[in-house]
Amino acid sequence: MTDVAPRTPVGLRTSFLQQLRLLAWSGRWAYLILGLLFLLGLVGALEVDVQLGRPRLLVAAIAGLPAPALWALLVWHGELPHRRSYHWSLPVSRPGHDLARIAAGAVWLLVAYLVLAASAALVTAATGDWASFAAIGPGWTTFFAGPLALYLVVSPLALWCDSPSLRRGMVAFVVLGGVATILELEWYRRGMAAVFGDGWGMATALFGGLLRPDEMESGPPGELAAAALWIGIGLVATVLAATWRPGDLTRLVRSRG
Repeated sequence: MTDVAPRTPVGLRTSFLQQLRLLAWSGRWAYLILGLLFLLGLVGALEVDVQLGRPRLLVAAIAGLPAPALWALLVWHGELPHRRSYHWSLPVSRPGHDLARIAAGAVWLLVAYLVLAASAALVTAATGDWASFAAIGPGWTTFFAGPLALYLVVSPLALWCDSPSLRRGMVAFVVLGGVATILELEWYRRGMAAVFGDGWGMATALFGGLLRPDEMESGPPGELAAAALWIGIGLVATVLAATWRPGDLTRLVRSRG
């Protein structure tokens, strides 16, 4: 029998670059970019930006906010958790591989939004509406940081989508939300407002620089601080999800048993 030499371990940098290339070869980034460009064209065709009095790019960015969440799932297309057992044989640790894939996906996400911004710049220059594009100002913070925050918050769900605990938790959350809404529980309303509303909530991180100033509650924090908070929360949750995978450990024990 011929001995097979063990694969040489690689570092996180090498794994990250490999994941960048794999996502590039997969062509999945094209769906993301084409989807965002379609929304930009649709907003212009329907003149939604004119009706709202907002730059076309920002209206398209608001309409495209589901894209980062979908992209967090698309980077794992064809690799549901039960089909990731080959990761154990890779020359990088399983958590390292998962984090490298998510980091590579974040880079491609930002590239897609750069393409969207560049395309909007060309359109506004061609139509003579450059002034509205140049006046976006603070909106650029939310334009890039908001999608990144949403991508990182959803990424742990993609890693843990095979977890029974996660499924039970999500069902319990939906049931609790329905009951609390029916009973008009004040503590639930305040909690949801703190998490998803203005101030430090996700609304500021995702919409703070895209909406009119008078449509957001005044006062601190600004969109940059809120976005930084939610990016940090997403990073911590993603690292925890990548390093602690009870479903993987259970399958590994069963396979060795």
